[in-house]
Amino acid sequence: HKVETYFRTELAREFPKDTILGEEEGGEIHVSGRSWVFDPLDGTLNFVRRIPHVASGIVFLEKGKPVTSGVYLLNEKRILIALQGNGVWTRLISQKNWEKVALPRPNERLAIVSFTRGRSLGQSKFVLRALDALLPYTFTVRTLGSSLESFAYFALGRTDLMLCCHTTLWDELPGQLLALEAGAIMKSITDPKNKATINFYVHPDFADQID
Repeated sequence: HKVETYFRTELAREFPKDTILGEEEGGEIHVSGRSWVFDPLDGTLNFVRRIPHVASGIVFLEKGKPVTSGVYLLNEKRILIALQGNGVWTRLISQKNWEKVALPRPNERLAIVSFTRGRSLGQSKFVLRALDALLPYTFTVRTLGSSLESFAYFALGRTDLMLCCHTTLWDELPGQLLALEAGAIMKSITDPKNKATINFYVHPDFADQID
């Protein structure tokens, strides 16, 4: 709550006309104007249990479309910034120089598939069915408990495929821009019965296999 209050105070000071949507205090997106969406602490259960998979994320939207986003990896004190049309840049807090990152090409088989579960039992089962279908193409599957950290790992080339099944904007939008600007292809499948959609973010070389 303190982190969100800080974000809201600073954004209101710098951009008083922009609308704000945060996980803790809600808000709205201005579909014809400028908006900010942020998650002050993604991986709250990890944080409480001192599991080092926690991130913060923010995305700036213009007319409802992501323009720039940032994700901060708390454990390693690393920032990733995505700029629409200009790729992804990263640096440690202790460093001054930014490094541009792009998706490295995976081996002939995907090394790691990272995923987030759905918010209901039906959605989670939908995700498990998708993972089961991917098993012939991958060495291992894991979840970190933080979707924003998972997106950051994907953009940095630490995982080769990211599955996201969420209904909240702050869980996906900041990381989505990271993935796309790093060079990912996004594909989607929907399960109308469980009102679930899975977005797949994958290296272009594997896009056809994911089909």
